[in-house]
Amino acid sequence: MTAAAPDGVNVHPARYRFGPRDTRELLLGLRPSQLGYLIGAVVVLIVGFATGGAVALVTMPLAAGAVIVAVGRLGGYGADQHLVLRVRAALMRVRGTDRRRVDLATAVAHPRRLDVPLDGTELHALPVEGGGSIGVLHDRAHGTCVAIIAVTGGGLPLADSDMQAQQVSGWGRVLAAIGRDGSPLTRVQWLARTGTTEAAAPASMPHVAESATTLAATSYRDLLATARQREVTHETYLAVACGQRSGRGDDVLVRELARICDLLTAANLDVIGVLPPRAVARLLRRHLDPTSTHNDSDPPDATADCWSVTAMAAETTWEAYRVDGVWHVTYWIAEWPRTDVAPDFLASLLVGADVELTVALTGQPMTTATALRRLRSARASAHADGQLRAKLRQSATVRDDLEASEVDRRDAELAAGHVVYSFAGFLTITATTRDALDDGCVIVEHAAARAGLVLRRLFGQQDRAFTRTLPLARPLR
Repeated sequence: MTAAAPDGVNVHPARYRFGPRDTRELLLGLRPSQLGYLIGAVVVLIVGFATGGAVALVTMPLAAGAVIVAVGRLGGYGADQHLVLRVRAALMRVRGTDRRRVDLATAVAHPRRLDVPLDGTELHALPVEGGGSIGVLHDRAHGTCVAIIAVTGGGLPLADSDMQAQQVSGWGRVLAAIGRDGSPLTRVQWLARTGTTEAAAPASMPHVAESATTLAATSYRDLLATARQREVTHETYLAVACGQRSGRGDDVLVRELARICDLLTAANLDVIGVLPPRAVARLLRRHLDPTSTHNDSDPPDATADCWSVTAMAAETTWEAYRVDGVWHVTYWIAEWPRTDVAPDFLASLLVGADVELTVALTGQPMTTATALRRLRSARASAHADGQLRAKLRQSATVRDDLEASEVDRRDAELAAGHVVYSFAGFLTITATTRDALDDGCVIVEHAAARAGLVLRRLFGQQDRAFTRTLPLARPLR
């Protein structure tokens, strides 16, 4: 016997599914570098056997080593990828680029330039109608200008299923507007920051008689003596990147920002506004060092001194990145949930993890022509792999079938007029000590597992990976 649902209650809440990450490579799942090592091994063997003698004895270990590098795995990477990262780390140590310091005189002479670890990005104040200005980050290396929108509200984890579906639909309209054909916007980055702060114990506390000597009273008195209120802070931002075309990137960006803010408001989100220059500077500084102090007495649209935002020193290690006195570890979200999930599936990560955490998801829209071309390429690659497996008498795996069905699903969505996005997710854990950093990594890894995510720590490239969780909306590759 089934009870009737109240009017207006959706008994079948919306569920969403992520397709498998496309791991299809050049041939039978092999990357070009892997094929290169295998071909090199074959060539070395042929030369060795053709020459004979001592040469053959030398070439056989070389060929075996090339095969191991081609097919082996180490630390979550292919052995060929791991080798590249090790070589890069060694070269950085030899050149001294693993430790970077800012020349203060040069930084002051170029007040708009953000140096370590932002690689020359400049912060400009862009005047807007009605007075005031917004902060625009000019990323010269990638040819974009980026503005940041502060957003709050929504309460997705606490909303009912109908409200969640409405907010997801509203967010879909935002993505459709950003990714439409001919849009000047190149990328959009959703960024959520979670942190904790400690405040002094309140002045009025429950009184415990001094004569009370029981164990419970003693423990309670000690608790009151060291009581602290732990406040968890949550911040959400949307970084929008616009291509700089003919020097009109800023004007186009302002027009697009107004449209995006209207769509976010229609999606039941409270738009605080586009961040002015001083607020952008403070946000970047908090990303680099959450323990730093800020002069909140300055007006938010005052000209920001970028040299005071830039880190004074940075150090890259194999497994972490240190900026001034703070440690960071960045993970790549290698796999998203493989089962159907609710819209709030990230709640355990964003709300439950009691650490300083930044989660960033960058989406890059494709034009219809590009999406069609990639779909045709994926179909052709799958067909060629299937024929080769048939000749080798190999059966298709379940993952091969899932990837084929994912191509069909993307084709159907494209035919229905949906915008296709490439996206990548990263998260950064921040702590003041290495011990606290290691503890935070364990907490976040468990929280991510509960959310159905597979994380991969980006060994050997923590300096580059850290910038992926800064509000710069940089390219996916």
